[in-house]
Amino acid sequence: MAAYEFFFTLELARDATADAMLSDLASNVLGHVGCSCDAVPELVGVLQRAVAQGATCGADRCNVQFRAYAGELHIVVSFGADRVWRTSRPIP
Repeated sequence: MAAYEFFFTLELARDATADAMLSDLASNVLGHVGCSCDAVPELVGVLQRAVAQGATCGADRCNVQFRAYAGELHIVVSFGADRVWRTSRPIP
């Protein structure tokens, strides 16, 4: 088992390019840590819906955090101080 540890956050403005960029980034991160190919499209879709939720609430920017430590990948979507979605997945 590879020991991945990293943390980064991305601030996204709500525009037409953000969805494609988020999809590519999330797919690459999930692939990098070894998530199964079957699980990636579903997780990316859920992540995109969480980001889109902020657009319906009037937020024009959101933060997406990816953190890998202790054998898990953690993803958090927030708008300002409000965390609207989070998930954790074991790193294979």
